[in-house]
Amino acid sequence: REAALDNLRERVALERLSEDQRAEILRTGLTKRCPSTYAKTVELLCCNWLKSCKFDPIALLDKLNPVLNENVCEQAAQVLLRVTSAIDCETSTEKGVELVRKHFGAPEIRSLRQQVLVKRNIIPDVPRGTDDDNDEEEKLEPPSLSPSMALFLRVKIDFAAHNKSELISEIITDIPTLCNLLNSHIDTLIAFHESDEYDEMDEDDIAAYEDDKNFISLQLIHMAKPSEVLSEEGSRRHFLTIMRRILARLATPDDLVEACVKAMAAAHDKEAQFLQTVSEILVDVEDDDTFHSNLHDEKAIVIVRQMRIIAILSIVLESLSAQMVDHPIMDGFFQHLSPAITSKNAIVREHGVICLSKFCLLSSAEKVMEEFEPLLMTIAGSVEERV
Repeated sequence: REAALDNLRERVALERLSEDQRAEILRTGLTKRCPSTYAKTVELLCCNWLKSCKFDPIALLDKLNPVLNENVCEQAAQVLLRVTSAIDCETSTEKGVELVRKHFGAPEIRSLRQQVLVKRNIIPDVPRGTDDDNDEEEKLEPPSLSPSMALFLRVKIDFAAHNKSELISEIITDIPTLCNLLNSHIDTLIAFHESDEYDEMDEDDIAAYEDDKNFISLQLIHMAKPSEVLSEEGSRRHFLTIMRRILARLATPDDLVEACVKAMAAAHDKEAQFLQTVSEILVDVEDDDTFHSNLHDEKAIVIVRQMRIIAILSIVLESLSAQMVDHPIMDGFFQHLSPAITSKNAIVREHGVICLSKFCLLSSAEKVMEEFEPLLMTIAGSVEERV
């Protein structure tokens, strides 16, 4: 394996490898099970691939496709940040760092540090023209934040061990800025679904566009999770308001629901307050009348509403602590779930019953036998469930 990695570093240019091959090399090489293979993979990544990209980590991540290979790209970003932080430290004992140091002279080390550690922000500095029409067009699209940049900045926040608050301010500026950008990406995706362009594109192009927007939105949500980000009460309240609005909006992509719920849970000091917020969101979901489209009749909108309630409750129930099982608000949750459990739509009913099973796991045996078993037996004996 080490000889193969040396051959790749010495003889094979990054451009000669396919995207899948690049990802597979990192996936199998960046494993702690074999320290020597790991070090050789770090050497390949930094001394061949990163160098061929002029030490630009964003350009390298673009060639790895973070949307399809998020875990691999996250590992690569961590390696780049760790090597760059330790490469001019003679006391570093990591073998991978030592191998990289042997290949680089002082100018290359300086370029490496400048490119990887340069200050970056989620709002890129984009020069704007003076033409009024161009300005109007720019307002329709959120500031350009690529999937690679979003992932790298999120990993940089997670990786920081010192001066984390300063780094967060440098990257996201403040919570309102992050939330505005998140809203812009979600609004752009929703507008895309309602545009003529959506009808003209093929399925693969639509999926690629949706995946990019969802990926960037998820990275932005994850950036707000560290406790330092929401240390101020005003920032925390603003973030919770935005998360509540996103979850209650039926047009919000389903791929964002889990991340929003978990981020919202992390932003609450007390679990009881979190459950109260969830209860209010469920009411908002049932009251949302902004989801209009020629493609959706009333029955379809009811199904979307019920699936959103199921998605939110499923995530909440999976993370609920034992102390909150008997909280009175749980009865309210069940009332929101009941219409889905007895729905005539097979998919909604199936997911509703799965969610109900999570209620059963958290409830006492008496409650399961008295309340949930009769309901499940009624569903099992219904006409809709007959084969």
